[in-house]
Amino acid sequence: MYRTLDEHTPLRQKEEVVYGIRSTLDSVLAAEF
Repeated sequence: MYRTLDEHTPLRQKEEVVYGIRSTLDSVLAAEF
């Protein structure tokens, strides 16, 4: 679900960071509970 590097704009990069954080938190929560 990651975009290619040539498509990176500041907004899309921010969206990817948020998506990455959310997926990481989901993994942590799934592991803990």
